[in-house]
Amino acid sequence: MPNIVQGGNTGGLMRYLVGPGRANEHVKPHLVAGSGSIMRKWGDWEELSEAQAGEISERIDQYMNETGTYPMGAHKQWNRETEEMETVGNSRTPCHVFHCSLSLSGDEGKLSEETWAKIAHDFMREMGFDDGAHAPCQWVAIHHGASKGGGDHIHIVANIVRENGTRWSPWQCFKHAQKACGQLEHRYGLRIVEGREHGRGSRCDSARAQKSADKRNMGVTERQQLEMKLRAAAMAARNEEEFVRIARSNGVQLYGRVSKENPNKIVGYSARLCHTDARYMAGGKIARDLALPRLRKMWGESPEQIEVSAKAWVPFSKRNGEKAPVVAGPWNIFSEYINEFRAIDPRDEAAIISGAQCLSGLYSAQMEQCKPFSPQAFRLMRASQTIGRIAQTKTHTPGAKQSALGASAVSSALTMGASALSRGRRQQLLLLYSALELTKALHDLLEQSGQTETALAVSRDSAELMASVQKQFAEMPQMTAYVRNELQGVHTQIIQPPRVTLKRAASPSRTSAKRVEMPQQYIPKRTQKRDQGPGHRAGME
Repeated sequence: MPNIVQGGNTGGLMRYLVGPGRANEHVKPHLVAGSGSIMRKWGDWEELSEAQAGEISERIDQYMNETGTYPMGAHKQWNRETEEMETVGNSRTPCHVFHCSLSLSGDEGKLSEETWAKIAHDFMREMGFDDGAHAPCQWVAIHHGASKGGGDHIHIVANIVRENGTRWSPWQCFKHAQKACGQLEHRYGLRIVEGREHGRGSRCDSARAQKSADKRNMGVTERQQLEMKLRAAAMAARNEEEFVRIARSNGVQLYGRVSKENPNKIVGYSARLCHTDARYMAGGKIARDLALPRLRKMWGESPEQIEVSAKAWVPFSKRNGEKAPVVAGPWNIFSEYINEFRAIDPRDEAAIISGAQCLSGLYSAQMEQCKPFSPQAFRLMRASQTIGRIAQTKTHTPGAKQSALGASAVSSALTMGASALSRGRRQQLLLLYSALELTKALHDLLEQSGQTETALAVSRDSAELMASVQKQFAEMPQMTAYVRNELQGVHTQIIQPPRVTLKRAASPSRTSAKRVEMPQQYIPKRTQKRDQGPGHRAGME
């Protein structure tokens, strides 16, 4: 996994890399690869000193100083309040240092020095620093042990000024680095990042948003809350107008973005939670697959339908009292959708994405019926987010359409979940059971399609829900028959309730009484008497 940073202090960076580190995690820093002139002088040292780090930094900056080419860029400074890099003023600052770390996961183990050297040379060749087609740049690769998380890694430091005074171009360097790392993972048998392979990219929260959530003692950011509410609404709706009504009835304020060319056309939307200090966020910034153009493609709306749906985006204040016209369906919707889900071809990427979208919406719909910020709500959110990432591709996948049965299942969950609160645990448990059956089917599809890491993540983040359902089935033996009766035609797979013996609570009189040890009963030994003549009956001695 690459991590790229640009700076303007080669000596300071090198002294940090050969130093003890922020948590004394650096162990025997040394070079594993680099430019020929640098490796010939310092490549054989088992451990580098700070003095040697200064000498190496001068050699890295050699071409820049010899040619007089000093790259300058915008001055950026770390903001401690927002915990983000921000541009300060209009001044220019040196930006000639390219710093990239290549890291493995903590459970992948360690690579040999020779393998790291090959990876570093291949990476710099793919990035254009030393590809033979252009003048080379000076660079080194440093290995100083595992990170705090246990992942083996190297640091690459380079000067972007080439031998002839031209500059290496950082244009789309993050994209090129991801592509290069994907090739290296296949070439050297490393763990494949499946999200990169399938063009996925989920949205993340900034440190500022996470800190705000911690101050509120919520444990979940506003973006995550909006994602759950909007995902449930999008998967339950069959068109744009239903989406707007369901989202607003679930406590989301929506604002339609009007086209500059056509004031009667909505081209996007922003959403926020219904409290005073909430801020609007664009749908595509909440989750990639929740952008309005992507939702319209999922619903399969025509241009005429889009124009008719524009009236639904009236300001929230004028439609505050509306309720989503969601009608609960019978349980056979879930049984039919489970069978439809299991029939998906593992080679059909679009069908897997559509199924993941609906399943994520189903978990989000059940989360709406839970007590806010309760342990069960967090379990449902974790499962929904993990499965929802499968659908967050960077571009729309052709053929990814909404399933009519899937939409009906999510729509039914929104209403049946609310009614289950007054009818007992059985309906809630059946809803969750249906979602877990779909999760098992999705897990099998991902494994069959070769996405083992994604399947492992789905299994891991739904494990707590699975355990809670199995525990409730053990406490309610009649649930197995209830599930089979309601979900007729579905072969149940995830629930194999263990045989348990429910112990009755002892009465106070029995618990308070002392246990009295009774003497063992005397059992006489049975022996056969000697024959005492005809007619005598055998007895006991």
